[in-house]
Amino acid sequence: MEENLSKWRKGRQMVVSFLLATSMILSVTPIVHAENSQSTHTEDSKESSTEKIVTPDIVRYEGYSRDNVAERVASAHFSDSNKVIIVNREKFPDAISATNISQGKYPVLYTQEGKVSDSTIKLLKSMALDEIYVLGGKLSINDSVIKQLKKATKVDVTRIAGRSRYDANVSAVEKNFKQANHVVIASGEVYSDALYGVSYANTMDSPVILTNTKKLEASTIKLLKKLGVKKVTIIGGPLTVTKDVENQLKNLGIGHSRIAGRNRYIGSAEVATASYENPKNAVIASGEVFSDALVSAPLAQKLDAPILLVRNNRMEDVVENYLTENQLTLKNIYIQGGPLTILPETEKRIEDVITYLVKSDVLPYDTIEEEDETLLAGETKIAQIGTDGFEEIFYNVSYDQNGKEVSRKEISRNTLEPIPEIIKIGTRVDIESISLSEKELILEEKESYKLKATVLPNNATNKSLIWHSSDDKIITVDNEGTVVAHSVGEATVTVSDTSGKITNQLVITVKEPTIQSIEDFTINITQNDDYSLPTTVSAMMSNNTTKEVPVSWDTKEIDTSIIGTKTLNGTVEGYEGKVILNLIIEKYNPEVQTNAYSAVTINGVSKQLNLSIRNDGPKTVNIDKIEVYEQGKLYRTFTPEQLSEFGISTVITSKENWGMSISFKLGMWVNNSYVKYYLSANNTDYEYEAYLK
Repeated sequence: MEENLSKWRKGRQMVVSFLLATSMILSVTPIVHAENSQSTHTEDSKESSTEKIVTPDIVRYEGYSRDNVAERVASAHFSDSNKVIIVNREKFPDAISATNISQGKYPVLYTQEGKVSDSTIKLLKSMALDEIYVLGGKLSINDSVIKQLKKATKVDVTRIAGRSRYDANVSAVEKNFKQANHVVIASGEVYSDALYGVSYANTMDSPVILTNTKKLEASTIKLLKKLGVKKVTIIGGPLTVTKDVENQLKNLGIGHSRIAGRNRYIGSAEVATASYENPKNAVIASGEVFSDALVSAPLAQKLDAPILLVRNNRMEDVVENYLTENQLTLKNIYIQGGPLTILPETEKRIEDVITYLVKSDVLPYDTIEEEDETLLAGETKIAQIGTDGFEEIFYNVSYDQNGKEVSRKEISRNTLEPIPEIIKIGTRVDIESISLSEKELILEEKESYKLKATVLPNNATNKSLIWHSSDDKIITVDNEGTVVAHSVGEATVTVSDTSGKITNQLVITVKEPTIQSIEDFTINITQNDDYSLPTTVSAMMSNNTTKEVPVSWDTKEIDTSIIGTKTLNGTVEGYEGKVILNLIIEKYNPEVQTNAYSAVTINGVSKQLNLSIRNDGPKTVNIDKIEVYEQGKLYRTFTPEQLSEFGISTVITSKENWGMSISFKLGMWVNNSYVKYYLSANNTDYEYEAYLK
């Protein structure tokens, strides 16, 4: 059958275009990439450029009869189908209604009213069928056809029919649809609108319902209600489906919209635009001969393709524009009918508008060198492998009659930017040796010392050093090399580079510090105080610290009864000098305030005398005796025992006030009268007088 599949190629004038690099285009357009290794990039790749002319496959289905055209479509695309639909080749409404059953799964084949052609029977027998649908009443296909089909195929034959083309349409819809929110409505009186309306219905999963030009049939209205239709899309202008039908839909509460053009050719382009944005396939059918065109409807359903109508000898501009706009995604064009139905010149024009030129250019990658201090000087490393980019440009190209290019217009471009090769160039210089400022080091406890480390070579990239002590209890060392001695002993300080490979060490000895000096000191005490000589003194050590050290004194006991200064000598082990203590013994000042005043005085005679003592000194004061004198003569004496009998304390502690009152019956003269207080403190006796006030 392949001898009847025509492909038209290589016209004198060609319009070509170019598509971006997609998986779809790559299947027909080889792409050339420059080959790269990790370290080389050849100049040849920079000149890599190709141009390819791409034309989607154009397949024409033609035959010696309309029956034969239908057979060829069925053989090419539905050979594995288990069902077929038979319609009268003169009754286009039934062929349209058959699409509601087919849904792209079953082919439509033609028959005459009373006989199926031998070639169709042969095709049916070659298929693994389990059922045959005959669409149309007995006036369209009589029972002899059914008998012929049953006898030849030995499978069930089911008739789907109605009293009219509209009733038959309803029966076909009900065969496959139980409910539908949306339906497509087209005229049942002209085939063209309903034919390309199949594409739109296919995208909406909707049935195609046929209507009278001026009104919906009763069976159609019943079907709309039964399906629960909410929205209708009318295919065709108001001359094929009038406003009266719209009003009927409105009265049924069904919303509607319309897709139409000034003629059937423009209408097919409008429906194609509404149905498929980037189609991979397109079906081209005659807008003048329905028989070849109608069998394309199941094919369009199967391929998810728009149906575009053309005239015998030309295409409308809108149809041509649709093909041009979608030329970059189209892979296959299917022309329905022979060269008498659609002329070769028309096919040639179709080929021209869908053909494009692909120009492919390699974009060579650049090599970038970057310094890297993690790598040794002179060492290199490829951090990023370079990859060539790729640019593809789609062109529409026009040629003259001699095949010479006349013009080129860019319609699309895609650029895959190259990935640069990045080479890391090493700049790191490692430390080769570390020297220390000291060969040996002896420190005293608490002493600190900053070690100096010198690295070679001088231009080493990383001069950071790591310091470490073998015993932190003896020696600690910080990140700057400063060591601190903590206790007597020996420890090793290690300095290394950050890798730990280059090291140097220093053994540090820590000894006890020696006494440098002990200053003379002076102690002040009070006469008769108890005093114990200190057991330690503060010494200035050789490491500039102070330390309490034991001291032995030449004198064991100190007599503090004698006022004056005593110089004492002490000896400290390991210190050649003497420790001098100047002990100053001072007389005690009791800081006592005494007072006596008459509380009640009448005509110079005191009836009550108040005595008071305040001890402001640091030590306790004892009352040894109190004497009261009247006009210079002893009048009364109070001993400690007498005071105790009266419940009066004779001991006055530091910062304490003491007082007592004496009452006289006859009174005593105030003039030249006074009180003597005999007190003792710190083993010393004191005497105070206080005149009456």
